[in-house]
Amino acid sequence: MGFRMFFPRISFAILITCILVACGAAPTTSPTQVPPTTQLKLSTPRPSRTPLPPPTRRPSQTPTPTEINSAYETRWAPFQGCDNFDTSMLSPSQNWYICPDYSFFTVTHRNGTSWTFSVKEQLGIDFVGEFGFLHWTVDENFLYFSLYYRDENSNYDSANANALFRMDLSNGKVTPVLGKIDPDAKNIYFVSISPTDRRLAYSIYRTYQGNVISPIKLHLLDLATGKEQEFSLEPEYYSIVGVVWSGDGRQLAYTLYAAQESGRDINDICDYLYSIKFLDLTNFETTTFVKNGPINTCTDSVSFGVLAVFADRVLLEKNGDTWIYNVKSQKLKLQATATPWLPDE
Repeated sequence: MGFRMFFPRISFAILITCILVACGAAPTTSPTQVPPTTQLKLSTPRPSRTPLPPPTRRPSQTPTPTEINSAYETRWAPFQGCDNFDTSMLSPSQNWYICPDYSFFTVTHRNGTSWTFSVKEQLGIDFVGEFGFLHWTVDENFLYFSLYYRDENSNYDSANANALFRMDLSNGKVTPVLGKIDPDAKNIYFVSISPTDRRLAYSIYRTYQGNVISPIKLHLLDLATGKEQEFSLEPEYYSIVGVVWSGDGRQLAYTLYAAQESGRDINDICDYLYSIKFLDLTNFETTTFVKNGPINTCTDSVSFGVLAVFADRVLLEKNGDTWIYNVKSQKLKLQATATPWLPDE
């Protein structure tokens, strides 16, 4: 019984095995393999790449003196060829350069435009003196300049003109504005032009006719219209110096000097009195805020000097101290004391 039961099971297993073998031996059709259309050729090994080192940054170059001075090698070289280096001048914009001499000057623009004024050629006279006043207008279209005749007997430290001229820098045309130049010129001027180029302030030095001395005045000339105003001053004063304008040209301050010793040549006097006046051109009112301050020009004594002018105040300096004059209250007040110089330890 057991044997019969085992046999059928064995036979069934063998039968199943034969069927599977027979099925596997039967021929079958294998699928067709399509070769790839493109095949990478890797027969040659790829070269290995060594990474490049990071770039080294070049340090920034600090300009050397040679690179700075190379500007003088260009065509615009204003200081070259000027014998009077101490009296040469650049315009505020540094586009014009002037090189004055004793009898002529040359003014040159950086674009190459250049004009030369010669006393001999333009005025036809021999001139011994100097150019005592140079002023560019704000737009630098015009140049004002003066001629001051000097000889061994003249000693007017604050004068700067025997004649004043204006040059049109677009065409070189020169126009007389004030006075005339000749060896016998009688009038000696102090001149100052407002920051807006509208007005010319000037005074004429006192002249002697025997024992009679001409009075000194402050003159204001409108440069556009030619209209002139005069302001009489106290008869003891003989000179106006140090005219300082406000930025808008509507106010100015000026200093007057008077000799304390009468009957002597002014050039031999040391002791003076000085006063400072403030003039408001909006109403033409004049105030005196320093009155007859003593000064000895032969010693080291120092007078007040005007630093700046505003509509309501004047800034002054004396011995390094700063003072303010209040126009409304008419009071002079110490604003700041000079800091003493201390040597480094």
